[in-house]
Amino acid sequence: MQDSVEKTLREAVNATANAETKFEKGKAAGFVLGADDNAEAALLALDALGVSPLFLLNRDSRDMYLLINKLKHLDIQGVRSVGMLKREMEDLAQKGNTICIGISAIPTPPAEFPSEEMVYDIADEVLRSAYSAEGQNGPEHIQLPAKRIFLDMANEVGLSDPNESGVAKLRLSQAKSGVLREHASEAGWTVLHL
Repeated sequence: MQDSVEKTLREAVNATANAETKFEKGKAAGFVLGADDNAEAALLALDALGVSPLFLLNRDSRDMYLLINKLKHLDIQGVRSVGMLKREMEDLAQKGNTICIGISAIPTPPAEFPSEEMVYDIADEVLRSAYSAEGQNGPEHIQLPAKRIFLDMANEVGLSDPNESGVAKLRLSQAKSGVLREHASEAGWTVLHL
C-alpha cells in the first residue's frame, strides 16, 4: 500500500523521474486522518517524499498514539484540537513550511459522534487554511504543488453489500462521497482517490 500511495503522490507532484527525489527539508508538511494500516502506509509514503512534520488526526487518541509510537523514527505529531493545530501551523509558517498534502486513510461519512466531529473540525481547519507555493525548491527537490493535494484512500469495499441494513447502506454510501474529500475540493485542493 505504501508504494501505491507514494507512486500516486509522486505522479501528482510530477516527481516520477527520480524515485529518490524529495521535498526540500522543512518546506512541505502533511496530515493523515486515521490510525490503521492504511494510515501507517500513508505516513511512510509521505516520509519517503520528505514531507515533515506529519500531523496525525484520529478520533481514538489511544490508537493514534500507538501508531505514533510504532513509527517513532518519523516526525509525527498527534493533533487533538483545533487550537493545537493552529499553533502548529503558525509555527510552520514562521519556519517557511506549509501543509501541502493531506491523506484520509479512512472513510469520512457525516460525523455521528463528538470524537468524529472534533477530527473533522481539525481537518477542516487545514483544508480552509491559506496556502502559497512560493519559495520553491531548487531543481534537485520536488516542487511544492501549485494546489495542495488531498488523497482519499478510503476503502469502499462492501458499499453494495446486499446484507447491510438500510442505515448501514446509507452510511456506506455517504462514506463513498467522503465529507472531507468534498471539503477539500471546495477549498481548492487537488483531490485524488486511491
